[in-house]
Amino acid sequence: MYGTSGSTIQLKVNFFSIISRPQWVLYQYRVDYQPPMESRGLRAALLYPHDKVLGSARSFDGAVLFLPIKLPNTETLLLSETKHGDKQIGRNYYSPGDPLTVPQHRPGDPLTVPQHRLTIWPGFATTILQYESSIMLCVDVSHKVLRSETVLEFMANLRRQCRDPKLFSDVCAKELIGLVVLTKYNNKTYRVDEIAWDHTPNNTFQRGENEVTFKEYVKRQYALEVTDNNQALLASHAHSRILLSHRSNR
Repeated sequence: MYGTSGSTIQLKVNFFSIISRPQWVLYQYRVDYQPPMESRGLRAALLYPHDKVLGSARSFDGAVLFLPIKLPNTETLLLSETKHGDKQIGRNYYSPGDPLTVPQHRPGDPLTVPQHRLTIWPGFATTILQYESSIMLCVDVSHKVLRSETVLEFMANLRRQCRDPKLFSDVCAKELIGLVVLTKYNNKTYRVDEIAWDHTPNNTFQRGENEVTFKEYVKRQYALEVTDNNQALLASHAHSRILLSHRSNR
């Protein structure tokens, strides 16, 4: 139904039409890294600078690369360096290098949670869906709100306030279990299901045919040094992971 009066106005939306190509060829390639990289986001980021070789149109899941062009050689060697920029968290992208801080934030219980600032990461979200007769790309603004302190800093502040060790462990469990934390070294979020008081970064786990400590694993995989060798670890049962160096986004 159309109106019979009024004036015409021009509207703009954040949707972009995707032009399809009915006849085209897709080439599949396997991508290996040396040294091995477990972070899918980091593996994808290392391919970004190579548009001259790979082209700007690509689909990559962290192991298999799809290109609309055929590479000239059977094996292609590319060299990359890690850089800081937009980080993919879930399906959205954020800019931790351009944060906004909220120093006025006050948590509810000053005894268990000291004053902490909030950090806001600006970012964007994208979706591709079929709308009426065409495929449309939607680009929208997205923000991620995080506490500025790490879980390790929170536990250290709490320990200074609690003289009773049992009270300290009880309050930690109450405050942290069920929380969602962001691990900065791989930009993934995990739900805290348990505090592993009997584990430290010096404990070992089986990785392939060898046993390595959590401290060694973090250094080899993410080039990070664990500074507190006596810290308790957080366990996320859903992901079967032990977590180090956390930032909460409660």
